[in-house]
Amino acid sequence: YNRPDLLPRAINSVLNQTFDNLECIVVDDCSPDSETKTLVQSIDDERLRYIRHDKNRGLSAARNTGIECAQGNYIALLDDDDEWLMTKLERQLELFDNLSDDYAAVYCWMNYYSDNQNKIIEKYRPELKGDIFGNTLDAQPIGSGSTLLIRRTVAEEFDGFDESLPRGVDGDFIRRVSQEYKFDYVPEVLVRYY
Repeated sequence: YNRPDLLPRAINSVLNQTFDNLECIVVDDCSPDSETKTLVQSIDDERLRYIRHDKNRGLSAARNTGIECAQGNYIALLDDDDEWLMTKLERQLELFDNLSDDYAAVYCWMNYYSDNQNKIIEKYRPELKGDIFGNTLDAQPIGSGSTLLIRRTVAEEFDGFDESLPRGVDGDFIRRVSQEYKFDYVPEVLVRYY
């Protein structure tokens, strides 16, 4: 929403993945600027799709729009101010190949960076896997939504993200899903969180 200066880094981090059989859906939550649409349309890649809301509906609605429009078996989220490292999807999909259907999502580790200095200010290395529900009751313990890879069927089963919440939507989604499904993680830093 209204941050076209951040989009190239985020979009390129998706399009430059080593696993390239993907679609990159950019959901514009009715940005008042005209740069966002122009910028996205200037990137020549058939895997990239631009969708714009007619009115500003918030983070959960934007994520749900992306989920509804997705064609693949997995959903990966990326906030416009974050970035994936090149092997994120490849490493998470490799792990998913060895998991049973009672696993809903695979997350990874991330580093927090300062915006203006490109310097690591915090390292986030959770090691929760399997039944993590008890760990989600008083916190969101596994990192941001940008670290997740989720089975599409699970995202749809839980009706995506709760659009009535103004914040804390990642924690709410993870909490609801972890009541019924297991989680696992790739013990590597694959996301830069700005």
